[in-house]
Amino acid sequence: MSSWQDWIVNGLLMSKRPNDVHLDKDRLEIIKWVTTLKDRVVLDMLKRLKENPKKIDWWNGISEDEKKQLN
Repeated sequence: MSSWQDWIVNGLLMSKRPNDVHLDKDRLEIIKWVTTLKDRVVLDMLKRLKENPKKIDWWNGISEDEKKQLN
């Protein structure tokens, strides 16, 4: 982030309760991480999670070979 972005983020974080600050910090760290992703599989998984968080099952997301290795 640029210095003005840091200034805004820090200002927002300082104006909140401690628990809110930690939550906002976690969100910002996740946003920064997601913006650097180049792995299409991970991006697709995040997109499915966003669209339907209750239907994500890791078992359905792995290949048949991976399933055989686990059995």
